[in-house]
Amino acid sequence: MHRLRLAWILGWCAALGPVAEATAQIRPLEPLSPGAGRCERCVEVEAGFAMYDGQRASLVGAEGRLLELGYVRAVWRLDRVAFEAAGTVWRRFETHGTFADPLGVVDDAAARTRADVGDFRVASIVTIAESDGASLVLRFGTRLPTTDDGIGLERDRTDFFALVGGRLERGPFAATAESGLGIQGTRESVYDQVDVWLYSAALEYQWGAVTPGIALVGQADGLHGPAIRGNENLRELRFGARFGRRRWARVVLVRGLTDFSPHLGVQATVGVTF
Repeated sequence: MHRLRLAWILGWCAALGPVAEATAQIRPLEPLSPGAGRCERCVEVEAGFAMYDGQRASLVGAEGRLLELGYVRAVWRLDRVAFEAAGTVWRRFETHGTFADPLGVVDDAAARTRADVGDFRVASIVTIAESDGASLVLRFGTRLPTTDDGIGLERDRTDFFALVGGRLERGPFAATAESGLGIQGTRESVYDQVDVWLYSAALEYQWGAVTPGIALVGQADGLHGPAIRGNENLRELRFGARFGRRRWARVVLVRGLTDFSPHLGVQATVGVTF
């Protein structure tokens, strides 16, 4: 039990302490859900949309509004193991301004709007040990190369990730923290890949049928000098609430903390637990 508490405390310290700016695709890896431990054997399905203002698309060198339609997520939990599949069916980007020249892989750099399939990920979440409401968790998986470099919204590269995290539940409170490694592909760089430190922290409170929460998510590569195009620094603070238990609606406000994160964003989803 003392080891579990120590791992959980160290994870929170790593996530909330001073960090370098993050490196990722246009959207960061989703954090571990604090309330997931309340369901030992179930299937969760969630779908919705999101809009982000002041979002940068690095490959084309533009800033504007990003609309995501058809965000989907499915999680199958079976005792100590969970399998997750998630992604965005369609993205539309409206350019409001430029900040850099486009990369050579972009087909139509002058287009004011562009649309593409979003990135998809598959992952496994394994509970290594648990005691008295605390658990040690391993999450690993991949983000698939479903996007098109020519459109300029995302890298057509495969990313791998593996994180060790802790989850703690005390009555209506639930918290998680993660720290790990990501291996990300690059475009038009002397590096074939970038190894990054992944981190996240989240806290929620179940108040009847309403569960408000807050989360911090980001990544850091430790490289010196300019960021690699398509792998820019990202970090976000998220405030949200889930309404309902077995059937729910969720609304999340996003505040970007780096130049390549959105100024403001909103996510809205509905879901059900079987």
